[in-house]
Amino acid sequence: MLEVKVIMNEEIKETKVDLLHVDTEFTDEINAVVYKGRTYIELRASADAYGAEVTYDSENKRAKLILNKN
Repeated sequence: MLEVKVIMNEEIKETKVDLLHVDTEFTDEINAVVYKGRTYIELRASADAYGAEVTYDSENKRAKLILNKN
């Protein structure tokens, strides 16, 4: 369980985020935003937890998460 503090409109909201993956221990902090009842976390930070690569296609405005196939 990862606990994060979110600051929105000068108000701190604490939330917890589960990152689950077999044989992966994640200890870094991830910034999160709560918007309309949903929690959003940074794609790059969560990808790093899984050893994945993040690329961005600016022409199509899409991010791609590439998991290590090893």
